[in-house]
Amino acid sequence: MQISNFSGRQNRTSGSRIPALVLGVLILLSVPVKPPESWAQLANPEQEFIFAQKLYDDNLLKLAAEQFREFVKKFPNDPRADSALFLSGESYFQLSDFKAAFDRYKELEISYPRSAHLAQGQFRMAQCQEELGDFLSAAHLYRSFQLSHPTEARAPEALLRAGKALLRAGRPNKALSAFRDVTRLYPDSPERMAAHLEIIKLHESAGRYDDALNEIDAVFRAFGPEPNDVRVHLLRAQILERMGEFDAAEKAYQQIILKHDGSAASAAALFRLGKLSQARGDLDAAGQFYDKFLDASHDPELRAKAYLGRGDIFLLQEEFAQALESYKSAAAENVPGLRQAIRSKLASAALRLGDLETAIAQLSALVSEARLDSSATSSDKRRVEQAYVDLVDALLQAGRGNEALQVIARYGHAFPDGERQADLAFRRARIFDQSLHDYSRALRAYDEFQEKFSTSPLVDESQMRLARCYEKLGEFSVALKEYARYERRYPAGDEIEEVKLRRRLIAATVPLEPQSGIERIGKLLQGLGETNRAESRALQWGKLYLDVKDFVAAERQFKQILAHADTLDAALKQEAYFELGRTFFKLAQQAELQGQREKQHAFLDSARVSLAFVKDSLETPEIREEALWLLAQIDASQEENAQASYARLLQSLQTWPQAFSPAKHLDYVLIRLARAVLSDTTETPQKLREAQTYCERLVNEYPDSPFAAEASFRRATAFHRLGQDSTALAAFSAFVDAYPASRFLPEALLLRARLLKKSGDWEAATRDLEAVRSRFFYSRFAARAQRELADLHYEHGDFQSAVHDYETYLKRHSAEAGLGTSQTAALWFRLAQAYEHLHDDRRALATYVRVIFQAKERKMVDEARLAVARIAQRRGETSFAKAY
Repeated sequence: MQISNFSGRQNRTSGSRIPALVLGVLILLSVPVKPPESWAQLANPEQEFIFAQKLYDDNLLKLAAEQFREFVKKFPNDPRADSALFLSGESYFQLSDFKAAFDRYKELEISYPRSAHLAQGQFRMAQCQEELGDFLSAAHLYRSFQLSHPTEARAPEALLRAGKALLRAGRPNKALSAFRDVTRLYPDSPERMAAHLEIIKLHESAGRYDDALNEIDAVFRAFGPEPNDVRVHLLRAQILERMGEFDAAEKAYQQIILKHDGSAASAAALFRLGKLSQARGDLDAAGQFYDKFLDASHDPELRAKAYLGRGDIFLLQEEFAQALESYKSAAAENVPGLRQAIRSKLASAALRLGDLETAIAQLSALVSEARLDSSATSSDKRRVEQAYVDLVDALLQAGRGNEALQVIARYGHAFPDGERQADLAFRRARIFDQSLHDYSRALRAYDEFQEKFSTSPLVDESQMRLARCYEKLGEFSVALKEYARYERRYPAGDEIEEVKLRRRLIAATVPLEPQSGIERIGKLLQGLGETNRAESRALQWGKLYLDVKDFVAAERQFKQILAHADTLDAALKQEAYFELGRTFFKLAQQAELQGQREKQHAFLDSARVSLAFVKDSLETPEIREEALWLLAQIDASQEENAQASYARLLQSLQTWPQAFSPAKHLDYVLIRLARAVLSDTTETPQKLREAQTYCERLVNEYPDSPFAAEASFRRATAFHRLGQDSTALAAFSAFVDAYPASRFLPEALLLRARLLKKSGDWEAATRDLEAVRSRFFYSRFAARAQRELADLHYEHGDFQSAVHDYETYLKRHSAEAGLGTSQTAALWFRLAQAYEHLHDDRRALATYVRVIFQAKERKMVDEARLAVARIAQRRGETSFAKAY
């Protein structure tokens, strides 16, 4: 090898050089051995250098590096010493030992400042620092090389490399200066075009689109309208697209395809046209562009993105199997940077197909492969966190609760402060509760959840489920206390009605204090001793069993009495039938508590048969009233439709006061009637006035009734629905003042806020909505309050606050943030309008297009299309506007 050929040397195998190498070794061995102090004088430097260079030529780089370094130590004054030192550095450089290579080049710079290899060595020093990741040092060395050797052939390359190193070091302004120096100092160099391209990309990434277009104009002035690098035209089209000038961008992409067909830039233009068509909602055209691109391009990253776009189109068209295949094709391109996004898409499509195993496999791989270092974006982290949640849900659907628990534990290690901690902690408790039926561990999990996530919207449900676990463990006294705690803490919780029902059922059907029952038996036995008739004594025994909640024994006792009904007097027989009916009613409640619906209905039917013997009795009016009341409850609850139930209740209201004075239970009948009217989807003013009358009667006649608060609220609601705004506002205010602990309070505040907003009292409306959002964060009305606050700000012209509120809502209520319903679609549409009012056309367009893609209502889609066309026309994009 000639020393002048060191640069650009390729590695070669040394198999054919072994005989020559052996000969060289033999020649060296033939030199007489002398003491060390005389070695330098007697050794042959020429043979030493030839031997080292032979090692280098034969690709024995490690040996060559050491031999060249030994040569310099032995012969520092030899004219070939600088070449030996340089080649030692080259050997290390080719071995990728950049630290050792840098040390050799640095030694060359210090020891032989006049060496012919100095310039190449200094360039290599910069390359070593770049390879070692010290980009600032690399940039400094490249710049020093260019300043020291401005006429060297590699000077413009050094300056270009300095700019790129500064970019990687996070110094874009200094990088821009370096690139500009390339264009200014070396206008005829091949690196000039590359520097222009880097300047354009810098401006584009910083959002300085006008500056980027000016730089492109400078390229056209310097190189003509058709420069030899088509990437300039591609960058120009991409910048026009970023600026929202879609018409001009489409024309630019089409020109690239027309003039440079078959090039990489032409394929990239096809891809961008596909994205633009997809954004415009022209899914057929988008699919055609993607297909053409896939036929023309070999770029793995763009091909993967095209398959993803194709899959998204199939997903929108509900072609889930084809979507899954497209996503699999994207995965086959093996692009590391897109792997997580592809796995997420694959899992989504598999879940839509019901292919749980594929979804679980993809989500498992996604969370296992995630590397959330400092370079990970917030979007990357959210995707991985959502993958954990989806994986847990998929495992639960597949009945693999233990694996789901392991995933939750892994999430806790990966995201100790993650946004989905509360969601997964709640799921963990539910796994113990509902999947594994390990109620003791579920209790601990629910308790930990309440302690750690006391402000979570799920905290009320966790309290209810905690009480339910105690109930399942047979700890009914503790369950009652936990249900009572729920009622105190979460009076407006979504489960409040179920909690109250379970408290009543437990109290009615479960013996909580056996000792007190025994004491009562003793007392009643004394009373039975004074009863002469055996039938009366047997009846008292039945009542005793009923009192201590031994319903099976009570049923047996009453049936034994009624087996001799012919011999009983009328009053005793009526009482026995009533007590048997009451026993069946309690058994039905017990069956409901245990979730045994068929038994519940069978017991209710038996209760109805027994009570029918009593309802016409005149001998025992008090028993008759209670029997008719039980029958009214049974009949109203078992009617097949709401209309029949309403008719039954109305009949009770009309007959009850006439038959019994004073009538009991009438407050319950009144509130049931009001509920039936207000829940009727075909409500009329007449029906609303009826409901109003029922509620007013209940509030006035039964002020101490447990239903008084509900009646007051429903009365205000009836006024509201009748359009009597001022009366409704006063009624809601009276309710809020009178019942500050009612479960209806958040809904009342929400409705009052709407009326206040309608009357122009924006500040009072805002206070009510803020109260719902903060005080009743666990309630379903908190999300509605957040939405209405955003609407309030929007309608009041405070678009910046509206955008903040809408974005906050979408982030906090991600489960509702899709576009599956008209309400959420309207939310996205309003957010797009707010962006447009703030002149943020880029975000407005993106959000309008999202509505176009996913909203179901034709009217809303048309309005979104008109909005896109309006923005395009404002920007002068005439054909794009026409397309919409």
